[in-house]
Amino acid sequence: MSEFLTTLRDVRRGGLLADLEAHLTDVVMGVRETGRAGELILRLKIAPASKGNVDTLVLTDDVKVKRPKPELGVTIFFATPANTLCRNDPRQPELKGLREVVTMPPREEASK
Repeated sequence: MSEFLTTLRDVRRGGLLADLEAHLTDVVMGVRETGRAGELILRLKIAPASKGNVDTLVLTDDVKVKRPKPELGVTIFFATPANTLCRNDPRQPELKGLREVVTMPPREEASK
């Protein structure tokens, strides 16, 4: 195993790898559900443990997850002269006397 992977395994006594595995599964599920991209970002900060001592280091991890969100769609509104919103275009007159035409489903043909 490479030194990098060994180091990741040792961060938080394996807690980092467990978190990454759970987050990766969640992001993959989100991508499959939405068809959109997601992200899993691992940031490692390495700093001296104390001032002047560069031989002892502290490693801090930060995992960021961007699970894709489903597209919610949009709703179209029209602005009125009074700056309010309405669903019907106030510039377009309403047509009176229109009614919905209900069609019957096609009949099945008799057996030939």
